Amino acid sequence: MKLSLAITAALVSSSSAFAPAFVGKTSTTALNLFGSGKKEGGEEGAKGPMAGMKEQMEMFKKAQEIAAKKKEIDAEVAKLDITGNSENGKVTSTVKIIPGTNPMSPTPDFSVAAINFDDAFFDEASPEDLSSAAVEAIRDGEKNAIEAMNEQYAALATDLQGMMAPGAPPADA
Repeated sequence: MKLSLAITAALVSSSSAFAPAFVGKTSTTALNLFGSGKKEGGEEGAKGPMAGMKEQMEMFKKAQEIAAKKKEIDAEVAKLDITGNSENGKVTSTVKIIPGTNPMSPTPDFSVAAINFDDAFFDEASPEDLSSAAVEAIRDGEKNAIEAMNEQYAALATDLQGMMAPGAPPADA
């Protein structure tokens, strides 16, 4: 009998380990996204219930300006005809840039618009030599296109640094 009481007491005391603990005090958390929370002293935020809305709208306008500038630069870059040359200078390629449209992978594509061969080289060279010279010219054209894009986007980066400075007004203001 004493053994069964001891076992029952042990089981009852250990069963609370698997039960959720009761907490007498509960707290609520409010996500005051737009600055409408009360200060520690209990007073309403100094700017009112929509305090953060102005900052949110300014950030939204800046994001729209950035997107518009990027779109302009993409349009300018798409108009460029970039040339590349083979190592021997006998083959020239013309490369067009196709700006990336997927925001998750903004890598641009390239389109070869033309490949020009030197007539004497075309007549004398083997097909392997023609092929390797054409590949060299295309790769050089793509390298030059990337450099041209980087120059164009460097101007955007400079504008972004000025726009994103704290308290900077929108560019059209």
